[in-house]
Amino acid sequence: AKEIEASTEAGHITLDTAAKLSAGNAYHFSDKYPKSGTAIECQDGRVYVGSSVMNSCTGLNIKSMRAAISRAIVDGAIERNGPEFIRNMAVSLPQSQEFISPIHGLDVDLIHEFGDKANGGIVVIRAEDRILLPMHLGLKL
Repeated sequence: AKEIEASTEAGHITLDTAAKLSAGNAYHFSDKYPKSGTAIECQDGRVYVGSSVMNSCTGLNIKSMRAAISRAIVDGAIERNGPEFIRNMAVSLPQSQEFISPIHGLDVDLIHEFGDKANGGIVVIRAEDRILLPMHLGLKL
């Protein structure tokens, strides 16, 4: 993960590519569920990636977005940027899931909590080099 984050921060790979690469680190107990990865860019330019972890007990599953946000928080993103530390986000989206949004209820709450509400309050979420969801953070969920 650190190599992916460093390459993205240095401009060698895009945020979308970082999300796709982090999906390669995901763990799923079954091949019937698509692996996902998320890359977030903080206000200070630092990048964090997360990979999904799914086992047979669904209550213990970890979505890639939650993993990336947790990684950023543990590394001090809130202390450096304030609680609205997310500037941009990319989510890997396997071809088989092209028309299904990887953004679910709890993920929306996390984006609303930690997304940048300045600059119009928009966080753009991309998947596979296309805009998936421009989320306006002023909306009441």
